[in-house]
Amino acid sequence: MSIPEHELDALAERIANGNAEAGAYLALFMRVARLIDDIADGDSTDVPGDMLKIATALSVDMPQNPFFREHALALSNAHALALAGWTLGDTWRTHPNEKTRMFSFVMREHTHLVLATVARITGGFDHMLHAMTLAHIRNDQTNSETFADFEEETARIRMRGAKARPPMAETKGE
Repeated sequence: MSIPEHELDALAERIANGNAEAGAYLALFMRVARLIDDIADGDSTDVPGDMLKIATALSVDMPQNPFFREHALALSNAHALALAGWTLGDTWRTHPNEKTRMFSFVMREHTHLVLATVARITGGFDHMLHAMTLAHIRNDQTNSETFADFEEETARIRMRGAKARPPMAETKGE
């Protein structure tokens, strides 16, 4: 279970240190990330509709947000880091090395780097630390998945025949 929809706007504005434009951008980002995750996990009940929402949010709504426009370079870099973490988290999920799978479990949460970037821009380093802690606590309250649960699900994925790609250091020459 994730953070309830009706709580996203207030949480986003809190992380954005009361900056309404930053909060609106962050709430939009959180909703897009949720839709993408729902599609990837097979939880979407309306894939075409959700894809349209994602496309509209990213190509129309986000570029019109004044906070995003002003901080596009920093936010785009945070988006890239979040996507890289999400991608590697999925890539390494069924890796034979347990430590790599632990990294996979953690890296799925790299979307929090976007929250941290917004918090840093709107409130400085101390606010960023506070916001990251708040997001972590709130996520723990609404998502009870443990690493053991993750490992059990990963075992089921392996049984279906999915294979992991090795970490980058082992992929030279690919």
